[in-house]
Amino acid sequence: MKERPIFTHSFISVMLINFFIFFSFQMIFPTLPLYIHELGGSDSVVGLIMGVFTVTSLISRPFAGFALDKFGRRKVFLLGLVILCIGAFSYALVQILVLIAAIRLIHGIGWGIAGTSNATIAADLLPKERLGEGIGYFALSNSLSMAIAPAAGLYIAHLYGFSNTFKFAGILVVVSILLAMVIRYKAYRPQNISLKEGLYEHQAFGPTFLVFCNSFTFSGIASFLPLYAASERIDNIGWFFSVYAISIFSSRLFIGKVVDRKGYSIVLIPGFLALIISLLMISSATKLEMFLLAAVIFGLGFGAAQMTLQTMVVKGVKSARLGAANATFYSGIDLGNGLGALTLGALAELVGYSKMFFCSSLIILAALLIYTFYLRHRIKKA
Repeated sequence: MKERPIFTHSFISVMLINFFIFFSFQMIFPTLPLYIHELGGSDSVVGLIMGVFTVTSLISRPFAGFALDKFGRRKVFLLGLVILCIGAFSYALVQILVLIAAIRLIHGIGWGIAGTSNATIAADLLPKERLGEGIGYFALSNSLSMAIAPAAGLYIAHLYGFSNTFKFAGILVVVSILLAMVIRYKAYRPQNISLKEGLYEHQAFGPTFLVFCNSFTFSGIASFLPLYAASERIDNIGWFFSVYAISIFSSRLFIGKVVDRKGYSIVLIPGFLALIISLLMISSATKLEMFLLAAVIFGLGFGAAQMTLQTMVVKGVKSARLGAANATFYSGIDLGNGLGALTLGALAELVGYSKMFFCSSLIILAALLIYTFYLRHRIKKA
């Protein structure tokens, strides 16, 4: 039987949209704290303003999933992109910290709606028998933007100022809106579901818990690895994130095909083991070379686990529940990122960075054991 194609005109458009909105987000993320500092904001103000984005994104996702399943994809997607666009451009228009915080709230809502919609539409467009492969390709746009966008944002801000950086980020979302208008959306019959039953998809709870654990530990690396490296007098730790981005990009080129042909466990279990090994390496690293080796292993493990769990979610539910399933899954990522930074930061103050990363490996070990001995037998096989 001839395989149905993945790279249709509409799926390529969805991939480009994903790249542009992630690029926009990751341009703003490292530059906005600098802008807040320039306006006189303290470190605590920076943390507060940056944090409200995650809160509103987390709150908006379940409602976005409900709307996608009840009213269809197109209108909800365009609404999210328009809100995202307004948020990006608005940073360039204000110089009052309270107003920037308000914009951050709005931006988070747009991100929650647009991100959930885009992932749902991508799953709609993929042939069921090639979901893992297609999601792997879809996720490549995340990795590529992560490797380029932060440095690009800082570079543009340095040369042309913060205002132009935010405007450029907004233009990328405008391009995304135009692309979203030409997508051939899958024929869809709006569902007659109540708000209570439509906010979350219970079949996605298992993978969501596992991706929560992944995101929890990654937030510790993103937030505290530079501080840990500085305390160990290791320079150029920024290379860790470049190597990690290349590694995760590489893993997503081939892992999806393995999931489609061999099932979840053959990828997910080694992925978790790679995360555990890399976190143990980080906890005992004393040289840059050891950190970089850990980055390779962490990127391969994180890319394999994250992509497999997302495939597990979208393959395990009916098309009519994809919105709620994706909302549930991405809520786990948001919650893990938020609680991870908060909890691991407090733990680092008590026991130090090295032991904090060691404890992070235990979180992934718990996820591995829960999957192996409980969830593996209850989740529909690929």
